[in-house]
Amino acid sequence: MRSVTLPAVAVLLIVALGCGSRDTQSLRIDPVLLTLVPPDTIAMGGARIDQIKKTTVYSKYIAQRQFPAFDALRERLGIDAREDLWEVLAASDGKDTVLFARGRFSPQGIEPKLEKEGARRTQYKGYTLVGSDEAAITLIDTSTAVAGPSRIVQSVIDQRDSGAKPPAALLDRTKQIPSSAQLWAVSSGAVSRLPPGVPAGGNLANLGRVFRSLDGFSGWADLSSGFNLKALGTSATAQDAKRLHDALRGLLGLARLNTPDGRSDLLQVYDQIDVSMEERTVKIEADLPLELVEKLAATAEEFRRP
Repeated sequence: MRSVTLPAVAVLLIVALGCGSRDTQSLRIDPVLLTLVPPDTIAMGGARIDQIKKTTVYSKYIAQRQFPAFDALRERLGIDAREDLWEVLAASDGKDTVLFARGRFSPQGIEPKLEKEGARRTQYKGYTLVGSDEAAITLIDTSTAVAGPSRIVQSVIDQRDSGAKPPAALLDRTKQIPSSAQLWAVSSGAVSRLPPGVPAGGNLANLGRVFRSLDGFSGWADLSSGFNLKALGTSATAQDAKRLHDALRGLLGLARLNTPDGRSDLLQVYDQIDVSMEERTVKIEADLPLELVEKLAATAEEFRRP
């Protein structure tokens, strides 16, 4: 039972990334990072790490916990995600993804560690790329890093001084996101795949086909006092929106039916998730108070145990 229920929670929350904040000011993205986003980007998302560290959720559930990804980043690059990173932004053209980061970086920390692992060092227009054709990293300056396929990193360098900007459709979608959001994502095209780790078959995988009908997406999360989530997906037609709405409602119902006895905490989580639609737009909202976040964190910890 647990293997059905927990992925359902994860997908519903990931799809719902966003918050129900009444903040009237829109999200501010680091302007240095925006100048680097390729003009053919169709989806981008970010984490305002400096703001996340100010939240109760961070201090209670993240600051003191060990995360393999954080450990690997520190071991491979000499970067402490908790201390050295301020903001992270990912951009995708639908095929390739490039990652941008603002923080405290030192070539003396990153380059020697990568070279020790066999990564090659190449020069491109005055910048040092360390890695391979598939994955390379370079420092634009001591506070800005770019990582991704080598050819994409090179194209970012090429466009840096060109004045190119992210597509207006994407920037317009970021205006829907309140300034209080610490996590956010937008797209101006279809979501072609589900998050990593979601099964390739079954009910969850069926959502992938429905998501491909989306014309655009915006979602955000505010962790200030729990998990306040909101996501808006616009479909090409009202019929497509109805399919997405029904699929998400069905997934939520399936999760409830498969909730193990004695797990009333999971039922409380499901009760906080609302799926609605208006014309071609499907909306997901969730407001999980801290006590529910604590229960969900305990459940996730239990799920990770062998």
